[in-house]
Amino acid sequence: MREDKRIPAFAAGEVPKSRSLAGAFGAFVVYQALSILFYGRGMIFRLAEVHAGNRRDPQIFIWCFQWWPQAIAQRLDAFHPRIIWAPEGVDLAWVTSVPLPSLIAAPLTARYGAVVSYNLATLLMPALAALTAFLLIRRIAGSTWPAMLGGYLFGFSPYMIGHQAAGHSVLTAAFLAPVVVYLALLRLDEKVARPWLVITLATALTCQFLISLEIFATIVMFGAAALIVAWLTIPAISARIRDLAILSAMALAASIVVLTPYLYRVVVASGLSSHPLWNTTPFSTDLLEMFIPTSTLMLGHLPPLHAISSRYSHKVIENGAYIGVPLVVIVVLFLKSRWKRPEARFAAIMLAMLYVASYGARLHVAGYVLFAMPWKLLTRVPLINSAFPDRFTMYIFLIVAPIASLWIAELRASAAAKAAIVAAVVLFMLPDLNAGRFVYELDTPDFFRSGTYRNYLTQGETILALPFGEMGSAMYWQAAAKMNFGIAEGHFGPTPTSFLAWPIVGAFLDGGEIPDAPAQLNAFMATHGVTAVVFRQQDPSAAQWRAMLESGGAKLQAIDDVVLARPDPATLERLRGASAVEMECRLDDARFAALLDAADRYLAGGRPPADLSPFRAQQLGLLPPGWVRNDDGAYSSEGLWLSPENKGRVSVGVRASYACAQRLVASYGAGAAQTYFPYPRPLESHPRGDLFQRKLVMVFTREALAHAAAGARVGLRSP
Repeated sequence: MREDKRIPAFAAGEVPKSRSLAGAFGAFVVYQALSILFYGRGMIFRLAEVHAGNRRDPQIFIWCFQWWPQAIAQRLDAFHPRIIWAPEGVDLAWVTSVPLPSLIAAPLTARYGAVVSYNLATLLMPALAALTAFLLIRRIAGSTWPAMLGGYLFGFSPYMIGHQAAGHSVLTAAFLAPVVVYLALLRLDEKVARPWLVITLATALTCQFLISLEIFATIVMFGAAALIVAWLTIPAISARIRDLAILSAMALAASIVVLTPYLYRVVVASGLSSHPLWNTTPFSTDLLEMFIPTSTLMLGHLPPLHAISSRYSHKVIENGAYIGVPLVVIVVLFLKSRWKRPEARFAAIMLAMLYVASYGARLHVAGYVLFAMPWKLLTRVPLINSAFPDRFTMYIFLIVAPIASLWIAELRASAAAKAAIVAAVVLFMLPDLNAGRFVYELDTPDFFRSGTYRNYLTQGETILALPFGEMGSAMYWQAAAKMNFGIAEGHFGPTPTSFLAWPIVGAFLDGGEIPDAPAQLNAFMATHGVTAVVFRQQDPSAAQWRAMLESGGAKLQAIDDVVLARPDPATLERLRGASAVEMECRLDDARFAALLDAADRYLAGGRPPADLSPFRAQQLGLLPPGWVRNDDGAYSSEGLWLSPENKGRVSVGVRASYACAQRLVASYGAGAAQTYFPYPRPLESHPRGDLFQRKLVMVFTREALAHAAAGARVGLRSP
């Protein structure tokens, strides 16, 4: 009798091949219909007028859908476009850039535009993810209908729903994760030869890398962890697991060889720095999240649940850890009934590992940050430290979905009872049915959409489109114009430090006003080759931008629905050699002097010292209007510090880089009782660490403050 080499826990049987393709096609049709029903009702007949997701992040993908095929066709350096964040450019190897989907969609983009390609791809991703999960689970459960549930749970999980709401097609493109698991099971069942496993797995990994570097990295990380846990917990097939691990390593190595040019650029761009690209601490799963969803789900709109989920540290879209009460009960019952089987213990350990990893460096409970968690040990590991822990939850559903399908398939109950259980599971995970949550009205002006820009903008010139960077739509406009011009801004993650160093960039991003803004803007434009500024006539900040540009000598004209401003060439020429440090020091000098003056006049007026703050000083007319937008206490979000101290002293400060802090200390430090930089550390002769735009705070006695303010007023009156 032939030995059954299949994994015992997954030996439920196989679907006859004659029904396999028909079942897969039917499942895909159902999943695609659900994707359109849930996410596409507001866009399916307006594919060129709206885009999936919210306002901000989809511009990255729409831009990439236009850039990659166009750059390759024109033989440009596709990895380092200098038409964005001009003139420096950006290295696409270390940012979200979706090269493979962009190239696959190239014919569609050429015919209908990047927005249409992106929208269709975004609607396709949940269906593809559900389909591949269906195929995996059908092999495990041996039954089509339970596998339909499993495919739905993965493809329409809270993780997928949240990122669909944000338009993160790079994160909903998770359809290869079930494929990797499927290939692993085929090898463990000895249904695929070793060479073919290496080839197919290497192909899947390579494609995943070219779709989403983040998902590729987590597949490798958690795949390796799964192999180790399986080898330790399932001794009966330890030899086959060891063989699979070796073959997987070979496939990964083959993928790395194929991707060597790309990976080289990743290493160069990242520098293998132990400093993460993002501050990932807020992007951690909350302990209560398993049971309490955010408002991306219908259930999350219930007031008691919303009151709790609104306190989560992460964004509302990062909701992948939620599985709901019915599914929790099913998982517990399944694991309890099979606990003596090693495969069940493997699943339980992997679930626990994924949840603990998703908690990040510190445990969060109802928004409160508590003690350190194991993931903190990896926060200094290059590349991995830039991963968002709450996104590991995608793999939770790669375990939970098969468990639910197996439990339903084996449940001894009537069809009506099973249907009721499935309905409860689905109801608790139903997405927000408000179609507006998943689409956003495209705001590309007619000036770009109709092609009028060709009559006013020279091909290849660099413009500044306002609002700036991530706050605006410059990348949408540039993609609509088929990259006809460059932009001295962009949105591929955090604003580059070389741009943040310019005070006008911080002012644009914060929304506040700064001293001598016209000169600051002209200096930025002069050094970045900007020859035109474009903004909507009806933008809420249009009047402010008009005044700033006109004060700086620019000539403005209204065209279609935009304002086109041309800066004065002679003015820009005089500022061509300006540096970011020079302009920041001018800003810091002016703001620190104004704060000294405001603090002195505030106290001289007999006002209560305890109420002193930048916002209060501005309310009283002691600081220029627009410098401080909100009452943030002693330290405003714009980088201004005013606060009472003990013994009648007052602290004054600004956000400054070290070179500018040195200038201020040279001017006022001798009269200060204490100086901190970076606050709260006392100033040292050679400060260590990150010294870019940190808090400089000086503490003055009342007499010293009056003396410093008198000197500051001389500078304020100087031209």
